Amino acid sequence: MSSLGSAALAGVLKRKLRSDIDTEENRPQYRHCGREGSRDVIEIASAADQLHAAAVEYSIEDLPPEIMCLIFSFKYQPRLLLSRTAQNQDSIRTLFQSFGLVSSSLRRMCFDYLRKTPLFINVAHVNLEETAWLANHQAKIGSFRFSSETDLGIAKSLYLLTSCNVSDLEVLNIPAMVTPKQAPVDECDRAAAAGIPLYPGHLFDITEIHSKTVKALRGGRCFSIKSMELACYLTPWCDLLIKDYRGTLEELTLKITNLNFPPEQDPQMDSSMATSQLAIATKSIESMPCLKKLQLRTWFRADINIKSASLEEIDTYFMFDESYVRKCDCPALKIFKCRNFQQFYQCKNGVVPVKPFTEAELVLLRHDGGIDRWYERPSIDFRVGDRPFRGMKAPTECIVSIKC
Repeated sequence: MSSLGSAALAGVLKRKLRSDIDTEENRPQYRHCGREGSRDVIEIASAADQLHAAAVEYSIEDLPPEIMCLIFSFKYQPRLLLSRTAQNQDSIRTLFQSFGLVSSSLRRMCFDYLRKTPLFINVAHVNLEETAWLANHQAKIGSFRFSSETDLGIAKSLYLLTSCNVSDLEVLNIPAMVTPKQAPVDECDRAAAAGIPLYPGHLFDITEIHSKTVKALRGGRCFSIKSMELACYLTPWCDLLIKDYRGTLEELTLKITNLNFPPEQDPQMDSSMATSQLAIATKSIESMPCLKKLQLRTWFRADINIKSASLEEIDTYFMFDESYVRKCDCPALKIFKCRNFQQFYQCKNGVVPVKPFTEAELVLLRHDGGIDRWYERPSIDFRVGDRPFRGMKAPTECIVSIKC
């Protein structure tokens, strides 16, 4: 092995050891211990220098693969995989640039890390060549975000789920779907050359995406997704993914819109029909024994009922105006988040108080309109035991948090 590769790896070890020594947790242990404590620190730092020198002098290619994976994980975070927006940060891309060209044995170790470490993949940041590379090397995926803005993005997403190792996939995000743009013929040809099936004139719909995703995950022996964010149509309702993982889901976000319209153009639906149809969607929540967190986003007015023995957090902030949870039977609930008032126009959702809010209470939610970020807007909290809400069966300590 070349001294370049040894020195680089040793440098990683040395920086990690020094950072472990000089942490907030460790500083008090030697700051007031006099000369003896200082001597210990000097000896440890000296040991790090000796380790660095030894690594340069001797080959470290004989280290066990699990140790090499641990060393790589100190510096090369899987969440930054192929991210072009992560400037000056180390990623899987820089791992191969730093070590993959040093020697064939180190390159094998890089691939071993790639196959053993569950990675975060945002398909929007992965081009055709990188998609084919990840698939060919059967990268292990731990967190996956679809690209649903174009047919090419959808095809890349499905190809990666089919070709990569998804046995450890725990987080799946299929974002809200705008009208996909058809891929031109030359783009279809380039995709075919990379092994990605994409046909001119074919338009994906959300039901097809869900069904093909289920097939890919079943084939890849993915049995335990814990967090899921799904874009869905109200009609026809497709709950294949939810049904397959209802026994393991801990967090669920549902973004529900009407068929064939992007969210910003979704026409007003008959609220009684929407309420009836949405009941089908929320019924499956009862059969999720591990679900702790639920967020609902809708683009039409509808009321819902929620019943769950495990839910600890419900968030309806992004539901359509005047959409309410009429019955909330959740004995483990700790917090319910909703929207109730804005200064310039009335818009509210969530739960309805038995006793209407007073102007003195609502004035706490007023703002001058200059707050663009919703999470920075003011909020007020009420204990269910102090301020009851209609149809709400929850512990008295449960907090209803109302944000403008």
